[in-house]
Amino acid sequence: MKKNNLFKILGIVLAGYVLLSWLVPIVVNIFGWKVEASYQIGLTKFGSTFIDAFAGFSNIIIFILLIGGLYAVMDATGAYKPAIEKLAEKFKGKEKLVLITIIVLMAIISSITGLELGLLILFPFIISLVLMMGYDKIVSLVATFGATIVGMYGATYAGTLYGYLDGFMQTKPTDNILSKVILFVISLGLLIGFTLIYMKKNNMLAEKTTKKSKNTKEKATKKTVKSETKKEKVKKDDKKEKTEEKEKKVWPLLLVLGVLLLVLILGTTAWGNIFSNNWFIKAHDTIMNNWKIGGFAIVEKLFGGLDAFGTWTSSTRFVAYSIMILFAVTALTIVYKVKLKDAFDAFVKGIKEYVVPAFLALIAYSIFVFTIYYPVLGVITTWITGLTDSFNIVTSGLHAIISSVFYPEFSYYGYYIVYTFIQTIQDTSIYSLIGLVFTNLYALVMLIAPTSVLLLTSLSISEVKYSEWLKFIWKYALCLLVVSFIVFTILTLI
Repeated sequence: MKKNNLFKILGIVLAGYVLLSWLVPIVVNIFGWKVEASYQIGLTKFGSTFIDAFAGFSNIIIFILLIGGLYAVMDATGAYKPAIEKLAEKFKGKEKLVLITIIVLMAIISSITGLELGLLILFPFIISLVLMMGYDKIVSLVATFGATIVGMYGATYAGTLYGYLDGFMQTKPTDNILSKVILFVISLGLLIGFTLIYMKKNNMLAEKTTKKSKNTKEKATKKTVKSETKKEKVKKDDKKEKTEEKEKKVWPLLLVLGVLLLVLILGTTAWGNIFSNNWFIKAHDTIMNNWKIGGFAIVEKLFGGLDAFGTWTSSTRFVAYSIMILFAVTALTIVYKVKLKDAFDAFVKGIKEYVVPAFLALIAYSIFVFTIYYPVLGVITTWITGLTDSFNIVTSGLHAIISSVFYPEFSYYGYYIVYTFIQTIQDTSIYSLIGLVFTNLYALVMLIAPTSVLLLTSLSISEVKYSEWLKFIWKYALCLLVVSFIVFTILTLI
């Protein structure tokens, strides 16, 4: 991985918050007495805060590291590169259609399931495929990270987002569903449009590539027909045999990766929110409690730590994600008959290669821990919302945007920000609108915030500089901001 300026940018954000802790006075109310508390961040607090951040978010850090291990083992099988090459060859001439399809599918999965960080298991594969199809790193980042954020921005049944808020707001997944779908469709259409404009501007549209490749193929074919001999025919047959061997190697790897994604989708999707019933919970209980050998609950003992599908919505879901990755690594090692030592060495090497994105995530979570230990942010957001006597779209939206920058994990954002905010609102009929405002704007901020863990890991994996991403995405983000407030305003009037 190339060096980039992500550490520098995170350092600036952290330094800015430390400075605020010295400039903004925090007044607490103790038994009716208003006392100004000392919440200045000192140098000695940095080490303990990083340790606390790792202790609290180690499951996510480990998950990111294991993705590196997974792809290193995939490469060690000898089937990973051929798989990318084979798919790129198959999609030749249809690159633009394939790219749009990938963006749409990633966005839909994110919107319905709330998989978000879980989709990182596909990012290296899709990035490699998009690059192999002839596009650049920015386009590969759009197809992965950008599409995932669109799914969050226009989230519908995402259990990790609205599903979490519905629990304490007593709202329903179907509340404002039309608005959610509209936000999804508009944001997806705009992302595809901005990407096509970028591709045209940089001469990356597939039509040109296709014409050139067709002409090259025709010339190559003519030459081959003229100069083909018996020896060359033998060589051709040998190549066919080698291609067949590659095909045998490729499909198990794609199958394992596909099954891994399917399991994560089944586990994370809040089936109870979509169908008002989660059959997986009943099946899970039946399997765990009733499948016995000689009265011994063997399944419960072996897999008792895994929750039922459809319930992987809290931050603990990353433990299940990590276990699934380990199963996938084991399956690849067995199927491709990779020596245990070679598989282990590759796995460790892959983990080392992902230390940078994992450490970037740790710094982002450390900034969040600082906001909890030193609540300067609360003083600022309270002052903003206090500018109006009642619920206001502008002040509430500004509150949501500023807060989102310092909350890389939505479950904590929901508890510390949204839950605290609704305590000041007596009209419960607008809770669903509040949930939409805060969730939608949170996703929008994650598109550009330097503390967004999904953005940090994506930039690190794709080796795209933060400044390059901002240069491409800022106009799109501005459009989404306008769209959001138009929708919010209409809902408020209705």
